[in-house]
Amino acid sequence: MVSGLVFAQKVITIDEAVQIALKNNSNLKAAEEIYRASKSQAFGAWSNFLPRAELNTGWSQFFDRTTLFTPSGIFVGPKYNYNFNLAISQPIFDGGFNWSNLGQKKALQRSSENSFKQTKQEIILATKQACFGFLKAQMLLEVQLEVVKRS
Repeated sequence: MVSGLVFAQKVITIDEAVQIALKNNSNLKAAEEIYRASKSQAFGAWSNFLPRAELNTGWSQFFDRTTLFTPSGIFVGPKYNYNFNLAISQPIFDGGFNWSNLGQKKALQRSSENSFKQTKQEIILATKQACFGFLKAQMLLEVQLEVVKRS
């Protein structure tokens, strides 16, 4: 009866079972996302070595214009005031912080990559063990059925 249930389902190879397990395993997906995030962090650590640029703009409107009377003449304040600021800075020396940070991010990337690979190998191993365990159980069932027939 058990073999009838097994044959009623689609038969897949061990490689197909492994591919299905890799595709659907949430631990592997989580490890992959952690690895991808660590790659982005390592790439982003290089930005600390690049120049920084800041741009600020603004304007103001005055409803009451200021009028000043001076000995040299009359000064009337502007109705609008515009400002534009541009600042560029380049870190020259930071005590080795940027290099240390870059090394740490690269080490984290390698660690998460190895963790991802390990998780993947563990899933492959567990899937193959389950498949071989199923095949072993199926063969033992056949042997037991043969023993029952002989007795």
